[in-house]
Amino acid sequence: MSKITVTGVWDMIEIYCSLHSDCGEQMHIVQSPERFSAAFYVCPEQETAHCANRMNIDDFTGIVDKISEKIAEDPFINLTGYKFRFRGKRQSLNVEILKHSESKIKVAVKNTTVLGG
Repeated sequence: MSKITVTGVWDMIEIYCSLHSDCGEQMHIVQSPERFSAAFYVCPEQETAHCANRMNIDDFTGIVDKISEKIAEDPFINLTGYKFRFRGKRQSLNVEILKHSESKIKVAVKNTTVLGG
């Protein structure tokens, strides 16, 4: 694997719901003023499968920072299979790197505050 720069990590990351990562659709940002005051990522299966998995923008930023730190420690690292728990201000997330290649980092998240476990 070639060297990855930390500044390029933002463009490489794709976020998936850990419950539905096999559907191939990334989580997407929504703004729901009637329920929440800020934009957040939701599962693409939110409406069809009634999936409540979500993540706020601050937690996404924290996850990117954590991944960037790992890459800064070793620019040649492959993080495929790497798992960690991220604790944000309001929620806790289980995070797993599904695939790490030279062009993308596929990340699965599960909001354990909302979904448990």
